[in-house]
Amino acid sequence: GAQQLRSKGAAHRKRYVDDLGFLPDSLEGENHKRFFFRSTAYVRTVQSAQNFIRGLYPEIENMYAL
Repeated sequence: GAQQLRSKGAAHRKRYVDDLGFLPDSLEGENHKRFFFRSTAYVRTVQSAQNFIRGLYPEIENMYAL
């Protein structure tokens, strides 16, 4: 579950960050203000979103600091 979503996030990173340059390569600085991640209030969906984002932006150590 968690690892699969991180892998999906990493695949999206390769496509949309590395290959196409559509997304920024980091959420550092002002880039984090460009995104709004949404989930239902269920713990499992929040964790799924977090794992996908960690795959997409692996440099994020603290999701709640964004």
